Amino acid sequence: MSDKECSDITAQSNWKDHEHKLLTALNDSKQGIFIVDKDYRIRFMSQYIIDTFGEQTGNICFSSVGESHKPCSYCRLDEVIHQKKTVHYQAEVASGQTFEIIASPIENADGSISKLEVIRDITDRRTIEKELEQQQKYLQSIIDGITDPIMVISKDYNVQLMNKAAQENVRHADVKDEKNSKCYELSHHRDAPCDDQCCVCPLQQVVKTKKHTVVIHNHFDATDTFKQTEVSVAPLWDTDDNFIGVIKTSRDITSHMEAQDTINNQQKVLNFQANYDNLTQLANRSHFIEELDKAILSAQSNNKMVALLFIDLDRFKQINDSLGHATGDEVIKVIAQRLSHEVQDRALLARLGGDEFILLMDQPETKQSVVTLADKINEILREPVIIANQPLFLSGSIGISLYPQDGQSSTDLLKFADAAMYKAKNEGRNSYQFYTSGLSEEVFARVLMEANLRHALSQEQFTVYYQPQVDGRNGKIFGMEALVRWQHPELGIISPGNFIPLAEETGLIVDLDKWVMKHAMQQVASWHNQGLQPGTLSLNLSMILLHQQNFVTDLTKIIAATNFKPEWLELEISEGQVMRNPSLSIQKLQEICDLGIKLAIDDFGIGHSSLMYLKRLPVNKLKIDQSFVRNLPNDEEDAAITVAVIALANSLKLEVIAEGVETEQQNEFLISNNCTNIQGYYFGRPIPAEKMAERLAANVCL
Repeated sequence: MSDKECSDITAQSNWKDHEHKLLTALNDSKQGIFIVDKDYRIRFMSQYIIDTFGEQTGNICFSSVGESHKPCSYCRLDEVIHQKKTVHYQAEVASGQTFEIIASPIENADGSISKLEVIRDITDRRTIEKELEQQQKYLQSIIDGITDPIMVISKDYNVQLMNKAAQENVRHADVKDEKNSKCYELSHHRDAPCDDQCCVCPLQQVVKTKKHTVVIHNHFDATDTFKQTEVSVAPLWDTDDNFIGVIKTSRDITSHMEAQDTINNQQKVLNFQANYDNLTQLANRSHFIEELDKAILSAQSNNKMVALLFIDLDRFKQINDSLGHATGDEVIKVIAQRLSHEVQDRALLARLGGDEFILLMDQPETKQSVVTLADKINEILREPVIIANQPLFLSGSIGISLYPQDGQSSTDLLKFADAAMYKAKNEGRNSYQFYTSGLSEEVFARVLMEANLRHALSQEQFTVYYQPQVDGRNGKIFGMEALVRWQHPELGIISPGNFIPLAEETGLIVDLDKWVMKHAMQQVASWHNQGLQPGTLSLNLSMILLHQQNFVTDLTKIIAATNFKPEWLELEISEGQVMRNPSLSIQKLQEICDLGIKLAIDDFGIGHSSLMYLKRLPVNKLKIDQSFVRNLPNDEEDAAITVAVIALANSLKLEVIAEGVETEQQNEFLISNNCTNIQGYYFGRPIPAEKMAERLAANVCL
């Protein structure tokens, strides 16, 4: 035997001895050790394997842990031996046990490769893991059932857990590492944590305070839709009470916030409507009274004065009636702006309604400062208001009351300023008046008159008188003017001059004119049917009634209801009223003319008629005002004006009639100048219907 052979035998003996010692050690191990060669022949089984799976027969490993006579389904022999890879895997056997296996290639003494398996029973651990997995799935199903997004976030912004609702908001393009996604990537699509410029980071707050916090975030979701979110973040602690992160719940409150904004806006609107005038944006009555009460308390404490200026626009109603409420509203807005600009912070300006304004001067230094402001306001009100390139001219009547000398309460001060304003209006308008004690009686009388007038309308306490219109050459009646009288049950007959202005101011003139129109037309139609020949019925028509939307329709109905013929009717419109809005007057009057009704301009000569408009107006007659007739024939100016009006009427092929004729000299002057149509006391005063019937009967017999 050669030395080499001896050496090999010695080496093999040493290897086997070493292998024996190693296998003995492995056999004593409590782990399963299993060595298999490439032909599935068992080279070694530790006692743990024998005890667990039993002694193998035929030294073939097929039935060690799997089915007999064929390799186990999880055998990795080829992968380990031929590919020389170490593999780590788990196997669950038919008995229900689960094993963790580490299979590694080992080199034998002859250079061949075997598979070494280290097998550990992890059944108990796997059972615990499965229970944990079930608990995890259960927990996930719970939070997935919550429609609000939920995240569990570590202190370093890593999202450890989130529910389905949170996952739906993820835009994966914004996430750098899906396994270590950050909360700011998922919720806000940012590449860095939130800061105060973007939105407050609740995680940072909880890290600092270790307390629950709630913040509002405004951001865009995964679909780039703007959202407002209420974020609730609470701290999380481990079993040793160490802070480990937070649980964040987000709730979409976009709709809620929009609804809240709507409610807030509605509340603002309601508060504004409760305290301010919608047309002018000025304080309204209720807000003004609140401020006035405060001013009175302050003045009382400081022994100071408070002044109220009650402002009413003169003749504003005529603008409303002739030009319409839309134009009236524009005028009110212009006046409000001018007054606001003037008083600015010196006084509180409010609109009480309609064309009435009220101004509060809180603790003016002197009474003269109140007068100065009143003069300035009247100056402002006289400035023309341009609406649709048309200048409108107004003025104002101002009533002033003072605290404490005139009254101690807001109610009294308002009432007294109102009374002073009516005094200014009655004194000729375009002025101011301070309150005096006697004014209360005048205001009470006016209020009482208005109440009585309304009652009179409801009770029909009116009657129609008729004044004849005659041919001045022979006294023959060709028509008559219907004039209303108030037949008060206690005061008797009340003249129109005592209630017509009030009726016009309060709008009651509309119902009154309709009442007179109906009764007069009914009476005159009856006289025509009796053969009494009353001629043409003249009725005064207020512009307020003329501009009623349905006036022409209502007039047609009255004509039909009274069996009256349109050619028997002549409507008188005052010159001044027509000229306030001649274009609109032409349109309305033409509609009346188209019915076959005659039209006359009343009080001609005292207004500001334009000959251009007079030519276009569909009128049939001019009525010379009695102020020019009164001093005929002696007053040269009145005579010249009268002759000029007659000549104008003749040149325009219009009839002309003179009213207020009381003497023979007046009648003769008019006849001599080609005006034969006469109305006045010289030929007859206004008389009731029964007396007029007697005169008509006599007139027929002439």
